[in-house]
Amino acid sequence: MSNYNQQNFKHIYLHNNLFSFFKGNLLNCIRFVPQNALQMSIFQFSNNLTNHKHLFLSGCFAGVCSYGIVYPLETIRTKYSIGLNNNYSSTKQLCHHIWINHGIYGFYKGIGISLIGIIPFQGTIFYLYYTLKKKYNPNNNKFYKTRYF
Repeated sequence: MSNYNQQNFKHIYLHNNLFSFFKGNLLNCIRFVPQNALQMSIFQFSNNLTNHKHLFLSGCFAGVCSYGIVYPLETIRTKYSIGLNNNYSSTKQLCHHIWINHGIYGFYKGIGISLIGIIPFQGTIFYLYYTLKKKYNPNNNKFYKTRYF
């Protein structure tokens, strides 16, 4: 690690505290579980509607829907991470400020550019996963007895 990075870490630790290294992480953990649960549920639903023929489109749809639902948490987490919450003593106060000044749109500011990245990413992830699973594991996770196990 360079001397510059060591100085930055030391400065953050001395002027804030150890917890400042983890700003926004709790919100990220709270966001992660529902987003992935929604994503898988929506993917399964849309994949069943298309009779398993449009894996990429089902993945894109699942990514857009799940990300759109949890994006307000992403906005709040981002504001915490970059230090825009210095005037607010709690997450509730930060949310109140966003709501009063910008309304519901304040929680979704920047979602367009995020979706530009999410759409192809989620579509590709789901398409590759299910295509490779079908090709290399046609028995749906049934393990065979091998000489090693």
